[in-house]
Amino acid sequence: GFSDTLKMYFGKTRENIEKSLVVPEIKEWADEKLFWISPIHYEQNTYGYYVMPYDVRSNEHYCHRTLLEMIGIGLAGIEKRVFLDNINASLNKLYITDALTGMLNRFGLATKSTSFYEQSQGRIYIIYMDLDNLKIINDKYGHSVGDIAIQGAAHALNQAFTEKDIKVRMGGDEFLVMSTFTGHDVIETKIQ
Repeated sequence: GFSDTLKMYFGKTRENIEKSLVVPEIKEWADEKLFWISPIHYEQNTYGYYVMPYDVRSNEHYCHRTLLEMIGIGLAGIEKRVFLDNINASLNKLYITDALTGMLNRFGLATKSTSFYEQSQGRIYIIYMDLDNLKIINDKYGHSVGDIAIQGAAHALNQAFTEKDIKVRMGGDEFLVMSTFTGHDVIETKIQ
C-alpha cells in the first residue's frame, strides 16, 4: 500500500510529512506552480506515476489517494486479464497443435475444417497419406530417427502446400491435407 510518510520538495526544502494523507496548505506557496506526484501501484507492482497540479486553495487533493488506489486496482485487473488471455491462447495452441511437427493435430482439424470448408464454398480436396516403413526405421535406427522422418514428411507438406491449407498430423505416421480445389492437375503436382 501507500507509505505513511510523504516527502515534500520545494526548492532546497525537503520535508517528511508523517501519517498524512494530504500536503499541508502553506500560504506562502499560493502563487507557486506546484505538482502532486504519486506512484500508481497495487500490491508489489508500480504501473507509473500520477502528476496532478496542486492548488493550496482547493480541496481536490483530499480524495486523490482513493482515486490512485482505484486506478491501481483497475490496472492490476487488466494486467491479470492480459496474463490469463496469453496463457489461454498458449493452451489453445497446444491443444490443437502436434508437438513434434508443429502441424495441426486431430483436434485442430476438427476445430478448423468446418470454417475452411465454408470459406472454400465446398470446393475442397483431401489427401490422406502415411509414411512407408516407419516401423522398420524405428526398429532399426531408433525412435529419434523415426521422429526425424516424421518431421521431414511434415516439412515436405509445408513446402508443397500453402499457409491457407489445412495440414494435419493425424497420429503416428499418418497425415492429412485439406485444400481448396482448383483443378486435377494442381492436385497431381502437389502429390508429386
